[in-house]
Amino acid sequence: MWYKRRMRERSAARSMSPRRTVAPRRRQKLVALHHQVYLTLRNELIRGHYVGEDGRVASALPAENDLAAEFKVSRVTVRRALAALEQEGLVVRRHGAGTFPAPLAAHLRRARDVESLYDDLNELMGSYEREVLAFGRTKTPAFVRNQVEDFGADCVYLSVLSKDGDAPVHLNFQYVPGRYAQLLEPLPRGDGRLLLLLLLQDEGVRSSTIDLNISSTAADLATSTRLDVQVGMPLIAMRRISRDATGAPLEYFEALTRPDRFSYSFRFGDRSR
Repeated sequence: MWYKRRMRERSAARSMSPRRTVAPRRRQKLVALHHQVYLTLRNELIRGHYVGEDGRVASALPAENDLAAEFKVSRVTVRRALAALEQEGLVVRRHGAGTFPAPLAAHLRRARDVESLYDDLNELMGSYEREVLAFGRTKTPAFVRNQVEDFGADCVYLSVLSKDGDAPVHLNFQYVPGRYAQLLEPLPRGDGRLLLLLLLQDEGVRSSTIDLNISSTAADLATSTRLDVQVGMPLIAMRRISRDATGAPLEYFEALTRPDRFSYSFRFGDRSR
């Protein structure tokens, strides 16, 4: 029948449609298109891609037409995704002006020694096999500049997939201001850590303060491909912003982790003992 043929054609077209920052992979049939768009935008909103470091809105989301073209879907699909975000309280839609992120609630903060974090990172990175997905000098993404003042127009970018054998565990994205490029390029061969913050430490550049945020997010098409999970699966999301003694930024770091293969544990003790 003609309608069955058309459905097959639409299904084939969808499977070959490119997605932003997504490795080639067919669309997952169990997740509706509008929900896939919703998950991707929700992840970006929660991770602060449209919000400045002070919590104020930095920019509006792209227009509906632009989102539809970017995701290769219809405007109706985009509207359904935006409506779900609005219902969840993550965006505010202003007639004639656009769609804007709603300010995120402030998180509880606790102080922790910087040296203990360096120790944790060294121990963690020594226990996995790592695959470099991307490395090089590039323009600093807008969401990084919005959240970290004076980060600079260009940066060194590194993305690494950490595996336990053949099982993916962590997917991280690292950004370091371009002024440190000479200390990091080329990426040292055979360095098992593959963390720019630790490589800067080797060159005598140390962090004085580190803001660490751990929350949760849902896997979108890009992360589900790399971490081998279904779209919508809960993931641990970590964001780290490091600064030197003068307050200048050293690093912006994001990591997405499979909760079935990793957990964060903390021990708190009395400093006086």
